[in-house]
Amino acid sequence: MSGASSSSSGGVVPVTVVTGFLGAGKTTLLNRILREAQPRRIGVLVNDFGDINIDSQLIASVESDRIALTNGCICCSIRNDLVSAMAGLVLDQPGLDHVVIEASGISDPVGIAETLFQPMLTSRLSIDGIIAVVDTMNYPDLDFDETELALRQIAVADIVLLNKIDLAVAEKLVGLREDMRLCSPRARFIETCHAEVPLSLILGLDAASYLAIRQQPSAHHHADAGHGFVSMSWRSERAVDLKRFREFVRTLPIAVYRAKGFLHLASPDTQCATFHLVGKRSSLEAALTTSPSSRSELVFIARRNAVNFDHIRLALDQCCT
Repeated sequence: MSGASSSSSGGVVPVTVVTGFLGAGKTTLLNRILREAQPRRIGVLVNDFGDINIDSQLIASVESDRIALTNGCICCSIRNDLVSAMAGLVLDQPGLDHVVIEASGISDPVGIAETLFQPMLTSRLSIDGIIAVVDTMNYPDLDFDETELALRQIAVADIVLLNKIDLAVAEKLVGLREDMRLCSPRARFIETCHAEVPLSLILGLDAASYLAIRQQPSAHHHADAGHGFVSMSWRSERAVDLKRFREFVRTLPIAVYRAKGFLHLASPDTQCATFHLVGKRSSLEAALTTSPSSRSELVFIARRNAVNFDHIRLALDQCCT
């Protein structure tokens, strides 16, 4: 892999940015990278540990803002400052071979890439590539603003993963592929299920994404891509009744576009479960992973001014025993 041992010798560490709209499969891809990383040491930056499900057998230790993994990789949480988080990760872990940043589903990767151009980072880091993940099943149902954001994420990508291809409507795939290629003619397109892709195709690209980013108008760089969305977090130490929760999900407003997290269930068979919702599709599965705590933790993302989150909080509280 290009740059695989550069950091251990004091050189420049390659950075991959993983972007994609809400529910596209970024976390699935990130978990795949972590599972298949050996013998490489990967540093990962995520917005919140609640957003990434890490296999429990991989976890060596958990600190307030860092998860150490048994395979030598390290996951750090981005609190408020990406520059500080990135600088701290590289300085604290001098043997890293690669860094992966999982961008928020409602963020523009251009802003993240521009951050890496900061003088304090350019001597230690370089952009290896930008990977955009596309939810081919739900993409045709996005509204105008959501589609515009998804296309901005794709426009600067070196690799576009057309994910969930097994769930997509075949008749809509032709137009989707055409839209994607018009948006990003220089990108390589790979069709995937569950973000299954060899790491050799997405890491070690040594790509020139930053050149394309530099050529874009500055006004575009600083656009607030997430202005149309708001989020809500809910936490509870009380166990959740599974039957009540399923009914709660059934009655969720359609304006809730994305939800995910961990549930501590009042069930003798399954005490911890992971919950995912993308559009109208949801899943609740026994956790193969572990939460940072034993409490339930959920995040909901919806269109601004379209959902009463107080009602959702109350309904969730009523699901608890």
